[in-house]
Amino acid sequence: MEEMKEELKSWVKSSKVIDSIDRLPGDASTRVYYRVHSANQTFIVMKMESFSALGENLPFLAVQKLLKRSGIDVPTVLDYDADRGFILLEDLGDVTLLRELQGVCNADIERHLYERVIDQLVALQVKAKPTALAAPLEAFQLRFDEEKLMWEVNFCIENFYDQYLERKIAPADREV
Repeated sequence: MEEMKEELKSWVKSSKVIDSIDRLPGDASTRVYYRVHSANQTFIVMKMESFSALGENLPFLAVQKLLKRSGIDVPTVLDYDADRGFILLEDLGDVTLLRELQGVCNADIERHLYERVIDQLVALQVKAKPTALAAPLEAFQLRFDEEKLMWEVNFCIENFYDQYLERKIAPADREV
């Protein structure tokens, strides 16, 4: 982990002055996220496996580009290093919709927040649909079928249950 942090620091340092780097809580993937503090600004670095074979055709980058071009609010990709698996992103902060709603004590403000969310969902469906593209996007070829479901279940068991929780499922139970 410390080696990865130093590699990250050296990559970002080539274009930014770094005050500090904090690891952020992850999600259900093998990606690792860091918040980079630099001269009163923050950035997010996403670390993943090398994607040098894909470059800017990496599904994450291709979808981000489509959403941005379609007017959907997504973090700006500031830079990336495909060989090292680094993507430098705009930092949108830590406030989730749920946290924002928990602090709202006015029905008009709550309605306004929901209207903004609904507007973004409509824009996502209308402006970023597969037919809006000149060329097909790999992400639109994905289907949440039985094969994908089982991949997700196995990923969860291996990464969350086995590794994170450090528990084991009996072979007979795993077979079921």
